[in-house]
Amino acid sequence: MPEKNYTITRTLNVTPEGYELTMCLTTSHWEGDKHVAETVTMKTLRPHANAITAKEIAEVVANYEMA
Repeated sequence: MPEKNYTITRTLNVTPEGYELTMCLTTSHWEGDKHVAETVTMKTLRPHANAITAKEIAEVVANYEMA
């Protein structure tokens, strides 16, 4: 079975619609002489009226990492 590499990227952006937390999980491996990469992107949008806290960000990230 080929060895897979994982990269997790998290960003928090303030948009006109609210706070957007994005997490990307990228996996890559070799299949023979071909390099294969797949990316899964998950986004959470919180309207400005519902303030987001550092604790809530940590909980969302932890939930994604467990999934």
